[in-house]
Amino acid sequence: MGVMKRMSTARQMGGGNVRFNTRAFFDRQAVIDAVGKASAAAMAQAGYRIMRTAQRSMRRRKGASKPGTPPSVHRGDLKRLMEFAYDPRARSTVVGPVLIGGGGSMPVPRVLELGGRAAAHVNRRRLTRRVGDGGEIRIGGRPAKTTKPVRDWKNRTIQVTYAHLYTQGQADRANEIQEELYGPMMMPAADIDPRPYMGPALERTRPQLPQLWYSSVR
Repeated sequence: MGVMKRMSTARQMGGGNVRFNTRAFFDRQAVIDAVGKASAAAMAQAGYRIMRTAQRSMRRRKGASKPGTPPSVHRGDLKRLMEFAYDPRARSTVVGPVLIGGGGSMPVPRVLELGGRAAAHVNRRRLTRRVGDGGEIRIGGRPAKTTKPVRDWKNRTIQVTYAHLYTQGQADRANEIQEELYGPMMMPAADIDPRPYMGPALERTRPQLPQLWYSSVR
């Protein structure tokens, strides 16, 4: 049971941001050599179950989830980028969302899991429209061939019409619509209440784990 006791989640390993090395996945010979084929299989199954439990706990909804409950799914990045792998330093399984971006990026998974202050950061959905670009010319109104549904920063579906921008006035209007749809270019710092998903997933899965190791050594 020594391996099982060293089971880790991304919460315990730093709060929800994990950078995975594909050489550490459980079908790699180096991992099998390190822990044995049976233990590697059990650790992989444990990691998969924790990951799937965390993913299933995230519900698609329009608004934010209540503090203390798993986060809502909007675009689905957090849910889609979750992985599990072998950590050779701790000889354990690590489970959580893959680290997105380099140094200085806002650690969204960690802030959601543990709560804290999210630093001010660039709004990645915002674009700067210029003369000669294609861009937004109106929200709502009569539909045209270039009218498309988009999700705004409140996760509402909005009908937006696009066209070629010939004048500075049109470009300025497109940038105003961009801000209305997606918020400011720089998102301000904000205090966020915890919405844990990895810790609860481990606790819900924990009763299943002993059977995995029991089956692997029969």
